[in-house]
Amino acid sequence: MLKRYRYLCQCENCGGKRLSASEVDHILPKSQGGTDDLANLRAINHDCHKAKTEREAREARRRT
Repeated sequence: MLKRYRYLCQCENCGGKRLSASEVDHILPKSQGGTDDLANLRAINHDCHKAKTEREAREARRRT
């Protein structure tokens, strides 16, 4: 997956900064019905992934 995206972050928050990607992210989290299908995976920077995970956790807490 990382090689597919040339090790560049694919998140919407980078604003085209072309940050180096080191992790694979589920676009729709598995906890919300996402799958391991390639269409649901993307290369992402560590800091972007951490911020996305924290944002998803906050949203999940609000839903409960």
